This record gives sequence, C-alpha cells and structure tokens, in this order.
Amino acid sequence: MQRSDLKTQEAVCPACDSVRTVCLGEFTAKLDGSFSAVMHRCKSCGSKFTWPVISPAELDRFYSVVFEGGPGRALLNNSAAKLRMAQVLLSEVEPWLPAGGDALDIGAGYGEWLELLYGAGRYDGLCGVEYSDSMVRELQKRCPWAYIVKAPAEEVDRVLGGRKFSLITLIAVIEHLHDPHRVLQHVSAHLRAGGRVVMVYPRVDSWPGRLMGKHWHLFSPVAHLTLYSRKGLIEGAARSGLRVVASRRLKQYYDLSYVLSLIKYFFPLFAGAGRLGGSNTLKRIGFKVYTGIDFIVAEKAASS
Repeated sequence: MQRSDLKTQEAVCPACDSVRTVCLGEFTAKLDGSFSAVMHRCKSCGSKFTWPVISPAELDRFYSVVFEGGPGRALLNNSAAKLRMAQVLLSEVEPWLPAGGDALDIGAGYGEWLELLYGAGRYDGLCGVEYSDSMVRELQKRCPWAYIVKAPAEEVDRVLGGRKFSLITLIAVIEHLHDPHRVLQHVSAHLRAGGRVVMVYPRVDSWPGRLMGKHWHLFSPVAHLTLYSRKGLIEGAARSGLRVVASRRLKQYYDLSYVLSLIKYFFPLFAGAGRLGGSNTLKRIGFKVYTGIDFIVAEKAASS
C-alpha cells in the first residue's frame, strides 16, 4: 500500500481520541496477502486500530477482491448458516429491542438480519444500507419489502435525510469502518427519542482476543480497521451522545460447514479441512461458543 512517512504522523485512537498509542507493526491481510496495514494499540482504552487510516479507495479495492473471490462466495453460499447465527443473536438481544417504529440495518450484507426483523413483524418499516454491489443486488432480491440504499456507512446521513428510527443495528460492521466515529454520530442523529442501537463487534480485550493476540482469527488487518475494547466502544458511543444500557458476551452459533469453508483464510495451516465444507452432513452440525464477539445496546442520551 502507498503510505506517507509514518514518523511524521501521530496515531490517534478512533475509539477514545487518545494519542497515547504504541505501534504494533505492519501485518498482511488474512483475506488477501497482497494487502497490509500498520496496527497500533491505544494505551488509554486498549483498542487496536490501523494508522495511517486506509483510504476509502484502497478499501474499495480490497473488498472488491475479497467479495469477488473465495471469501465472498463462501458468505453467499452459507446464507442459511448465517441466518441461524442471526437467530441466536436475536434471541440474545431481544430484551433490549424497542417494540415498534422503523428499523435500519447498516452494513446489511446479504439480508439475513433484515429477513428476521421482517418475519418478527414488529417494525413498521425496514431499511438496509450496504456498499457492496454484489450484496446490494442480493438484498434487493431477498428483501423487496425493504428500502435498500447503496452507500458507505459514513454517508448514511446524506442518503437518509431526516428519517428517524427506533432501532439501528451494526452487526459485525463497526470494525470495518473507515471513520467509525462519524458513523456513530450519524447513528445518534437518526435515532428517535427512546430508540436504541445494537452493535455486535469483536472485542479485542475479550479472553480469546488477549490469549491469542495476533493469532486470533478476528485480528484481521485491513478487513478489521478498529478492534474495540469494551471500554473503547463505550467511550466512543458516549462521545456521540449514546448511553450504553447493556454489554454482553455473545455465544455465537457456528455451522461446522460454514466454519470449514472459511478456515483456509483465517487458519492457513488447516486449509485442507476446507474441502470438507460442502458435506451435507456437516451442514447439519452446529455449536454455540464464545470466540470474543460481544454486543452493546445503547440509546440516545437525554441531553443529546
């Protein structure tokens, strides 16, 4: 990647805005080794992040390669498994969801979460924002009842105008964002009074994240630009006028076939096991386990 001289720049944590950081070095992207990123750790909140920030154009190039290649095909071909993962998430966050109004999913992917919300029948209108061309095409086919917008998350304010929502979700999204603080500000601006945001994220200070360090499968430079600590995401939300009302570990559901289809990208030593991913028997085997993924539920602070 093209970068200016790192010594002339001061790394700023996107979570808490601290400049008390330490450089961890340059790492190649797990999803495509031709890309790399310099990672830092914040001494104030413990979050890890890319600095200098990768340009939107370079991110576009990276995701074009990823989504048109093996990882993108694996995600699309395992939509049923991802729907079961979403069902587990829904059961976990259900106690904190608002009862009605409109709902917005930022980074809607292939639409599994929107399908669940539609099936629940509790929201008056559903909207999905997604930037990937291939995912937008799939969303429009799968979710004809939803308002689908093609835009980066950083531009939701422009594409949504003054529309307000009772529920906004960012499921495995915030770690990918070029400017997460800007997106959190947009989220706060588009929440109704009493509305809530649900964020699912890889928590870098979880015990799997601490134990495995750079070998943690969710330590994925370029794909994951900001790996928030719990403290970092709570502080980031507060900077945008959002008050956290719940923070929990998520025992995620994993379909064994889905895991095997992606294993070669995150654990190259076990690449041979990926050939088993197409087995119909394995598609019926699933398990719940905590891998360092948490969720946070926040609402707009009364003074914001």
